[in-house]
Amino acid sequence: MAIRWWMTMGILGAALQVQAAPTVVNTGAAVLTVTGAGGVRSSIAVDSAATPHVVTTEAPGNNFYFSDLVNGSFSTVKYDSSALFNSPQFGSPHMEIDANDTAWISATFWYPNMGIGITVRPNIKSKPGAWPSFNSEDIWGGGTYDVANLSLDPSALGKCYFGSHRGVWEEYTFNASAYNIYESANGTVNDGAGGEKAYFWISKAGSVQHANGPNVGVKHHATEWSYNNSLRAAAGLDCLKWSDWDYYPGMLNDHAYPSVVSDSTEPQTAYIVAVYDERAPYGIFLNIWHGTDNNGNGYFAFSPQGGLLCLDPDGRTGTGGRYEVQQYPANRGGVWVSWIRAGRAKLRYVPANAAKLADCGPEVDVCAASVVGSICVDFNGDIHMSYVGNNAVQYRRITVSGDSRVLSKYTYLAGDYDGNGYDDLCVYAPSNGTWYTWFNKNGSWMRTETKQWGWAEAQAVPADYDGDGITDRAVFAPTLGSWYVWKSKTQTQWTTQWGWSESMPLPADYSGTGCATPAVYDPSTGRWYIQLANGKTKTLDLGYPAAIPVPGDYNGDGRDDIAVYSPDTGAWTARDVLTGKVILNLNWGWASARPVPFDYNGDGRHDLVVYDSGTGKWYCNFLNGQTRTFLWGGGQLLPVPGRYRRAHPSFRNAQFGVYYPDTGSWAIREFLMEFLSPWYLMLDFGFPEARPPAYLIE
Repeated sequence: MAIRWWMTMGILGAALQVQAAPTVVNTGAAVLTVTGAGGVRSSIAVDSAATPHVVTTEAPGNNFYFSDLVNGSFSTVKYDSSALFNSPQFGSPHMEIDANDTAWISATFWYPNMGIGITVRPNIKSKPGAWPSFNSEDIWGGGTYDVANLSLDPSALGKCYFGSHRGVWEEYTFNASAYNIYESANGTVNDGAGGEKAYFWISKAGSVQHANGPNVGVKHHATEWSYNNSLRAAAGLDCLKWSDWDYYPGMLNDHAYPSVVSDSTEPQTAYIVAVYDERAPYGIFLNIWHGTDNNGNGYFAFSPQGGLLCLDPDGRTGTGGRYEVQQYPANRGGVWVSWIRAGRAKLRYVPANAAKLADCGPEVDVCAASVVGSICVDFNGDIHMSYVGNNAVQYRRITVSGDSRVLSKYTYLAGDYDGNGYDDLCVYAPSNGTWYTWFNKNGSWMRTETKQWGWAEAQAVPADYDGDGITDRAVFAPTLGSWYVWKSKTQTQWTTQWGWSESMPLPADYSGTGCATPAVYDPSTGRWYIQLANGKTKTLDLGYPAAIPVPGDYNGDGRDDIAVYSPDTGAWTARDVLTGKVILNLNWGWASARPVPFDYNGDGRHDLVVYDSGTGKWYCNFLNGQTRTFLWGGGQLLPVPGRYRRAHPSFRNAQFGVYYPDTGSWAIREFLMEFLSPWYLMLDFGFPEARPPAYLIE
């Protein structure tokens, strides 16, 4: 296929900003009965392999059921609640599973001791169908039905948080070595009114925070409580508080039973959904809170006086209004809402910027059901639902497209292939091992070059291996562990053996000589094997199987450091290669973000930057106390930051670049130089079978 190129200057409009809404592909998957589970109160969660687990309780009743999906059917174990907690009767359960595959379960005690209990089940993925140990902590109420639910902070594994209608939050820690749970922190929330107190969500902040500003949300009658408190993890503990109930006329009766979740990509955005079935207006209503800071300030998307988003005016005919509405954040922003109408379970996607019902996804008829017990979303974006149908607890998986949070397997690389100080446009076609380059002279694009150097199974590993300032074309042969470099200085081939088939090649200037050297990372052990410029080698440990290697110069000393990004916690950790000292340990990111470190502000060190392909936003931490967010990209565009332009001789900052794999187009934007004229660039150079050169990182 021929390569096409042309250039357009101007502002990129909505084409770079529109996020395609996730869509339901299939609701026809087989309905499974959660065999042996009694009651109608259930909570569902999935482990790291997207395998569902269901907790069910009888309320009031003595029985507690835990069900694992094993080989296509559910296996259920029944327990007496007295054996787990200091109470024989349960209310509603709530379960979340953390990145270590530890299940955290809470339940309400009804009799004789009113309160909350928590239990932990470790190794839920590796030991399905068995309960290695119960470890419980009783959290007593001090009042009528101390209803609460838990949530998990991905940046603090081994901890969970409670929020209750007593106006408290409590943190509990699971000590895996001692095999016990203990209260590690607590506090109060002042909602100023009593009754239903605070509901919390976990945000990306990674710290415990409470709102001091205006009250947010919906509040019940002061004498009532909710069985549908919602604490859902997006990634610190912010709180969403109920306002005075008169603030929502006609909506704040005893059957509101609201749920609150935060957006998975914008933690200061929250969704409040409830069912109202005693006074007008009736039905399923939703409001969206757009927070402007971590102090509770912000605004509602809809006016409370009749302007709330009504998903269904007839969605109030199920068994027990409190069970009729459930919600869970989508991976790439927005929320899925499920409810009951006329004995049928319904499902609908609501985006964060919804202004009217027409902005939401289509209503999906899921199945016959009398109660929607719980829903959750896995890393693929698929929805898992537990509900009551045919007088039994049932399960259904709903296939969704366009909502996966799985990271790309590649880090895409810009390069200066002629040594003039500006990164060029380059694409590599793995089918024939050919490199296509369009050379850049500070925004003037003149000469192109085509060079065959590689083959179908080879991995591109471009870098400056001879120190002449030119990026050399190079490939790594995984089957042999061999490197093949075409050195620009001598126009000769250099070959070395360093690595094996399962290793990840990550060349960089680890010695600070100006020359990149071969290095490989073993994802199974987190061990780095590095060739140094003086002929010596270095072996260092940093990482684990799920970590993403992100080498770069993070302290500005002119030498590249080894570093990893943890997608489950958003933590960046870096070590100096020569001294072995840890030089960076900082949280910046979340599960669905893609790390794209580079020197974006020109201070000589790599910045911590993550790219959200769902929203097209770049979240930048410049390691100098400054953080910024920029919008440039979205959808399936590939981030390729580079030094494509130098607006002033002293500026060495990178620009934000994205590549359109479907069309072979590039879009590059200068953000940091606010005092200069805005600079945008679109170039067409590539074709669908080619990609920018990239390191395989997972």
